Amino acid sequence: MRKIWTLGAAGVAISAVLAGGGCYDFDAAQKRCREEGRCEQSVPEDAGCVPSSSSEDLPDDEFKDSDCDGIDGRASAGFFVDPVNGDDSTGTGTREKPLRSLSAALTRLRQWDGGSAPARIFLASGTYTEGHVELDVPVSLHGGYTGADAGWRRAGDQLAFVDSGTIAFTVRVPTDSGVVLEYLHIRSADAVENGQPSIAMRVIDSTNIRLRHTILEAGRGGPGANGSEGNPGQPGQPGQPGQAILPEVPGDGGTGGAATCPSGHAGGQGAGGVLRTAGLGGQAGQPAPSSGAPVSGGAGGQGGNAGVLPCDGGYCMCLGEDGGPGHVGGPGSSGDAGTPGSGTGEISLATWVTTSGMQGSSGSAGTVGGGGGGGGGGGSCLVDVTWLASAGGSGGGGGSGGCGGEGGAGGGGGGAAIGLLVLNSQVTLEADSRVQTSGGGRGGQGAPGGPGGSGGSGGNGREASAVPASIPTGGSYDSKGGPGGAGGLGGQGGPGGPGGGGVGGPSVGIWCAPGAQVTLDGGTTIDAGPGGSGGVSTGQPGPGGISERSFSCTPIP
Repeated sequence: MRKIWTLGAAGVAISAVLAGGGCYDFDAAQKRCREEGRCEQSVPEDAGCVPSSSSEDLPDDEFKDSDCDGIDGRASAGFFVDPVNGDDSTGTGTREKPLRSLSAALTRLRQWDGGSAPARIFLASGTYTEGHVELDVPVSLHGGYTGADAGWRRAGDQLAFVDSGTIAFTVRVPTDSGVVLEYLHIRSADAVENGQPSIAMRVIDSTNIRLRHTILEAGRGGPGANGSEGNPGQPGQPGQPGQAILPEVPGDGGTGGAATCPSGHAGGQGAGGVLRTAGLGGQAGQPAPSSGAPVSGGAGGQGGNAGVLPCDGGYCMCLGEDGGPGHVGGPGSSGDAGTPGSGTGEISLATWVTTSGMQGSSGSAGTVGGGGGGGGGGGSCLVDVTWLASAGGSGGGGGSGGCGGEGGAGGGGGGAAIGLLVLNSQVTLEADSRVQTSGGGRGGQGAPGGPGGSGGSGGNGREASAVPASIPTGGSYDSKGGPGGAGGLGGQGGPGGPGGGGVGGPSVGIWCAPGAQVTLDGGTTIDAGPGGSGGVSTGQPGPGGISERSFSCTPIP
């Protein structure tokens, strides 16, 4: 279609041709006029078209349509994308039939085989909900356009909003093709996985990338993993009861409970029964109270005194005294608390990852309780060997000490929030671009240690039976030994120590990995949100994460 232009210096010549009744090629005349530098702007500013002698209409900050094709920029040199009116299935990428998603436009460029590929993508304002965008072809992105329903006019407040995944946008263009990203707002999603980062943009192995009038907004880093609670300690084994054979035959004392864990402490042996004498004392639980160990076993029960015959005629009772119970084993000590996490993470495989040092260490295990003391034996009747007597009861064995609880695991480090991650690339931010982060993820909670195991129960002391007998000088008596004492309870195992809290995730505006060169110009601002809070712990909480405008950038922007 021919266009009638209002031309400045060429107007007289054209009027003469028209007066002569001939035809005139207005497009060709305007082209020659621009090439010869004779044409000045004759179209009003608000009409959008500003004729220029430039060979290409590059998108500019004044939004001038320098080649009069209806948009700021050369329409034939790019793809058009409209998140509202576009269609990835039927769209062709023209302004009349735009695509709907940026990812679809990039896919078509990767598959391009029809000569020179478009060098620009024109983005209408609106929200581009994309899982992850990877720019790996040499094409510039220009936002700020109104879209297909409003003639693709351009304004500075109409940013294309790319709402993407936790790593929102990646640029990987190794050739120096002058890639420009402008009038964009790129936001990464809040991370939800433990220790996961939220990164608005990565620039990897790329040369001369320019960001203009662009906002990079990182979401919040993921929380650190909470530590797992320590397992409880195993309970101690019970002591065995005192033994008996016949009323007048002493029985063996009950054996102490065996240790159930490494470095465990067994219960003491109960005292055996006696005949015609005082009862014996039970053995102490391990370790012996006199050993000087941090925990001591319970002392053995005392033996009962021997009974005496209170008469030499008539009827009498000869009773031995009860054996004393074994003492309770000493309790184990609590485990030490784990140390908190520290560090900022590292760049690995082109992304940020947590390091092992960011996790708090586990608490140590509690110590084992002391073994319970063995019960003392009951006293027998103190009579002549020719007289009958009932044996004193044997003592029960002491229970073994309970095992210490396991230490609680430390909390993991929080995930990072990074506005721009640059790896082996050159990037320039200019024209009032802004980098901001929501904040690092909280550190994981240090878990409590497991409770100590209960001490084993003491075995019962043996009851003695009465033995009827006659007094040679006349009369009778009953002889009954004292019952054996019960074994002592094993000591409670100590609880495990709590794990240390994880360090909060870092919040960094620009993170420079090896080979990064970053230049700030033209009013660029960086606003780093707070570092993640440290993980809580009943022992040692984790420290908060760092909040920095830049990290490892030289010089620091």
